[in-house]
Formats: sequence, structure tokens, C-alpha cells
Amino acid sequence: MPDASSIRYAATLPAATGRNRGSVRFDTTNAAAKVSDGADWVEFSVGPAASYVQSGTFATTTIFVAPQACKVIAASEVHSTLGTDGGAVTAVVTKDTGTQAPGAGTSLHQSGSFNLKGANNTVQNATLSTTPATLTLAAGDRLAVKLTGTPTSVAGAVVTVQLAWL
Repeated sequence: MPDASSIRYAATLPAATGRNRGSVRFDTTNAAAKVSDGADWVEFSVGPAASYVQSGTFATTTIFVAPQACKVIAASEVHSTLGTDGGAVTAVVTKDTGTQAPGAGTSLHQSGSFNLKGANNTVQNATLSTTPATLTLAAGDRLAVKLTGTPTSVAGAVVTVQLAWL
């Protein structure tokens, strides 16, 4: 039985359109691993991780400035003490460009947000946008964590965003 987790070698890659996101091929022409994003083959290289670590009051803030083109591949949040405010208390990761203020850009979340009133010490993974342009950062673009609501009692919050260089 063939190994289901094997990487296929190819001198020329087949069209990526319609392939499962995450399909992997090894391009022997460039000697590079490539992953399908559902529309194109993207060279796989793990880049930096951007993190927001709460110290004091949780606030909307910039957490990363792209030094070169990169793509967001994952985002998660965890907190040690949940919020107690009567209203919703949430956070999203945004892509800010040009002179946009922190959090004023496009949300990277397909839907929903991080619930800062969710269970303590429980990692929440974002469902990211399926629009490639939303997840792609040019040099100088920024990532921010945008707070909505009043973060009464929220403590120990950490938001991490994993990126890949393009």
C-alpha cells in the first residue's frame, strides 16, 4: 500500500486549481517543496511567527511589520483569565496597509473572532479568509490585533500568527 503522506516528485507541476488546499509536491526543477492553496502552487517555506503578549490592559495594537512579501498561514489565541464584561469581548487579526491605524484594515478571519470570554487556557484557532489576497502581505504591510468590547478581567492573552515567506 502506498504511503498516503508521501510527497510526489514532478519536473512540471500539474494545475493546482481544484486541488485540495495543502496538497504537496516536490518541484524537481527548482528543488523546492510546493503546497497547493487551491488555485496555485506556493513554495513552502516557514517564515516568522508574530505574537501579541498581553501586558496590562488588552488593547488594539500592531504586532508585525512585514519586511518582505509573506502569507499568513495560521492564527491562534489563548488567555489565562477570561473577560467578565457584560457585553461581547472579542479580538481579530487585521492586515493594515498604507497609513491605516492599527486594526483599521481587513480582518484575516473568514468568519467569527477570538472569544476573550471563552474558557481559560483553551487555544482558539482562527478560520482564515479563503481569499489569497487577504492573507498576502507586501513589504511594509502590518498585522494588528483588534479588540472589540471592554476587556474587563482579560489577562494572559497571547495571539500568535504564523507566516510563510513568498
